[in-house]
Amino acid sequence: MALEYSLAHLTVMGCPTPELVYVAARAGFDYVSPRLIYMGLPGEPNYALADNPEMLRATRRALADTGMKVHDIELARVYDDMHPTKYLPAMEVAAELGARAVLSSIWTPTASTRSRSSGRSAISPNRSACSSAWNTSPSPASRTWPRPSTYCAPSIARTPA
Repeated sequence: MALEYSLAHLTVMGCPTPELVYVAARAGFDYVSPRLIYMGLPGEPNYALADNPEMLRATRRALADTGMKVHDIELARVYDDMHPTKYLPAMEVAAELGARAVLSSIWTPTASTRSRSSGRSAISPNRSACSSAWNTSPSPASRTWPRPSTYCAPSIARTPA
């Protein structure tokens, strides 16, 4: 079974999303994993395509020009009192671009929040669905790790073809 590779946006955060697509194509990747959810971290560029129609058009054009596909999007942060509808605009763009999954990170020490959030899927009103691959730390109480739905290395996501 051949392996396919996706270039994670975190690897080249200085590249706007359309440029990420062209870089990944030139480097021989099969997919891209753009960061469509802005987290508001210091120094983080905002590539939220739901809020930037011009960049969304340029990203669609780059995907069409290169034949690249979107594997997953980054990064739905789960935290106490977070409501999943916050990510609906990004999920709708992800579904439109053909994303297969949403990488998520759970930022809470509360075990009940982690267990309630794990395994949820986000479904947009147009009935497109993106599954979640959770990137979490072990619970301090249990010291157990959840199993991700895909293998994710620091700079690539790898899935069987």
